[in-house]
Amino acid sequence: MNINGGSEIKRIIMVLEALAYEYIVEVSPPNIMKLDPHPAVGWGLGSRPASGAIVGGMLPVCLYPQCYHREIKDKWASPFFLTTLQKVVDRIFLLCPNGWALELLLPWMSKEERKLNLYWLDHHELLPARMITDYFLKEKDKYNSYFALLWFFETHYPFYSPKGHDRKEALLFLDEQVGRVCDSCKDAEIIVCSDHNLPPKIVSAATDVPAPKTMLSFIASNFETTKDWKELGVDPHKIAKERWLV
Repeated sequence: MNINGGSEIKRIIMVLEALAYEYIVEVSPPNIMKLDPHPAVGWGLGSRPASGAIVGGMLPVCLYPQCYHREIKDKWASPFFLTTLQKVVDRIFLLCPNGWALELLLPWMSKEERKLNLYWLDHHELLPARMITDYFLKEKDKYNSYFALLWFFETHYPFYSPKGHDRKEALLFLDEQVGRVCDSCKDAEIIVCSDHNLPPKIVSAATDVPAPKTMLSFIASNFETTKDWKELGVDPHKIAKERWLV
């Protein structure tokens, strides 16, 4: 994959709300696990600052030393991320039913996207992640190049899933959407990450007193790497503990 981009850029960032690497490993959602998730640190205690970083190309910082995810971040990060992309791609998709992030993105959205996002924002019980995925997969083939930010909210408290308010089922539901996107976009650069984490007893980083562990995140991608971290003896839990993160 060419992380520098080009005239036919196809780039997708899927953000899964409020998830840390530790919980990803615990549940082991199959499609995300295929992408080899790594522990990471986000850029904010909640969605508002984290979303500002992500839409500037500043992905969560992978805790693996010298990881290819750090190379991606260094090459993508730009204060004019969306401005630049708007000039080099045929379409920007901003599908984000998270009010803290949505407000920052409204100036960049089409009227259709604004209408959809505001509707999804008020109807989380309808599981908009599936509708976001449906919409994107239906529209993407109309364009030779695109950037897509697909923001999935279901794993945020109070957790939404086809089986009710259950965090694990919400993650597995989102994993299905990740799988659908990956299967249909094999020619795209794909990043899957979270914006932040919700530590125990804190249900909303926006309204409760956040703690440093709120910045725990994860990052996964379909980028190829020649490094086998397991063979190199990299222990993500050990690294995380050394940096006070778990």
